[in-house]
Amino acid sequence: MKIFLTGQCSLHWGRMEYGNIGNYYIFEPLLAYLNETFENCEIITTFQCSKSLCNKFNLKCISLDSYYSFDNKNDNLKNAIIEYASSNYNIIHNNFMEHVKSAGVVIQFDGDIWGDNADFIGKDRFMVGLLKSITMQNLNQNVYMIAGSPGPFDKYSNILPIIKKVYGNFKMVTNREPISTEKLQNLNFPLTNTMTLPCPSFLFKSNTTIKQTEIILKNEKLLDISKNNEINLIGFVLCGWNMPCGPYSKEKREDEEFEEFVKFIKFLLDNYRNTHIVFISHNNAFEKEPFKLKKGRDFKIISQLYSILKSSNYENINRITLLNGVYTAHETKSIINQMDFMISGRLHGCVAALTSHIPTLMMSYNNGPPSHKLEGFSKFVDLENCISKPLFKDMEHTWKFLFENSEDIRKKLKKNIPIVKKQALKNFEIFSQN
Repeated sequence: MKIFLTGQCSLHWGRMEYGNIGNYYIFEPLLAYLNETFENCEIITTFQCSKSLCNKFNLKCISLDSYYSFDNKNDNLKNAIIEYASSNYNIIHNNFMEHVKSAGVVIQFDGDIWGDNADFIGKDRFMVGLLKSITMQNLNQNVYMIAGSPGPFDKYSNILPIIKKVYGNFKMVTNREPISTEKLQNLNFPLTNTMTLPCPSFLFKSNTTIKQTEIILKNEKLLDISKNNEINLIGFVLCGWNMPCGPYSKEKREDEEFEEFVKFIKFLLDNYRNTHIVFISHNNAFEKEPFKLKKGRDFKIISQLYSILKSSNYENINRITLLNGVYTAHETKSIINQMDFMISGRLHGCVAALTSHIPTLMMSYNNGPPSHKLEGFSKFVDLENCISKPLFKDMEHTWKFLFENSEDIRKKLKKNIPIVKKQALKNFEIFSQN
């Protein structure tokens, strides 16, 4: 079986593996369960992966240009969409078409950038994605779109009928949370080919051993604290989307932008004496040749928050640990597993904690794309009341609920997470059912 894996999540080399850790939480289970579903399959992909990952999951990468370049005689992409959609024009005059034609199954994986959000990544990104979808559907009857959060489409309301047609022409669509499906229903999208199933990230397991995790905790001077049953470890993840202004990638921020978080950290440590907060970065950077994993944007944000607290001579600064090491997705998941509570502004930092039955305050975005996906994920585990805006009063209120009901939340997660994981596996059962 030849599988062609492509889509708008096709990123430059290493980005899925070594950048935003949440990307890899999705990507590894996707590859693992495709290999399990299609025994002895070959996966051809526009995702740019390392040799080690290609060897592990039988991947063959083709050029990223195969996805993002095409012959377009019309400079207006919206007009091109209309022209190609009506004429069944074959857009890509390169080996992309040959891979689509020869594949037994074509899988389009776009995450939450099938719609307006794509244009946060690059100009006309969604338009290019639509053109590719039209091409693939014209060349192969077995084109699936899986594990996404489609929408919104406010920028593209004038071509919404075409978007709906493209959506309806997928053999099957799995949306990774119910809010996106509800919004599509409100827009009268054709949904007979749609299933709402949890994200494959719920299936991610860390392969970091207990001994390896203890070495990490020892290096970070956290091992003794983690073994003290009287102290609650609280993981804290922050990213650029949670900040009061964009862009999310802003390098140097004013101290005033951290005011809500400073107040919240002080509230936690001043009022909950048996707690220790661990600042965790949930994304990395890297150098390709020679390969080196480096600290990413999230570390800069979380370290600035730590510096603000330290420079103010805050009396409880010794009850905060800023993780200084650079950790892989597997290592980061193993660290999160050691927490008693989690506060995360990264969606998949939340998932990493929830799958370990850890009560989690799920922090929404404060700038950038709509984050209804967070609400959708929380519905699967029945914890919508654990979502908080990144504002002190809201975080304070949500934390009090979380802490006071922590045992009930743990019990709920122990009951619900196995159900969610079983549902997530259905993302791969669709290929045998259709």
